[in-house]
Amino acid sequence: MNMLSRYNKNKMSEEKWIKRLINLESLSGVAGMVGGMVRHLKCVCNLEVDNGWINEELKESENERMHLFMLMELKEIKKINRF
Repeated sequence: MNMLSRYNKNKMSEEKWIKRLINLESLSGVAGMVGGMVRHLKCVCNLEVDNGWINEELKESENERMHLFMLMELKEIKKINRF
């Protein structure tokens, strides 16, 4: 990720930090959603109870999504990046 975002701690400006954080937050929300979906499908196939793990995974994904929305308010994002 450091190489893709051209991270250099000596040359980071506010705009570069925001852009870097948007990239990181957009990727970090995927893990919770995929984990919740895989857990859900496993429980449906095996007809077992998950004891609330699906909900926890989805809450984590929602948390990361809220971080992303907050960062997107700080910087005007192009349509291609929103997609």
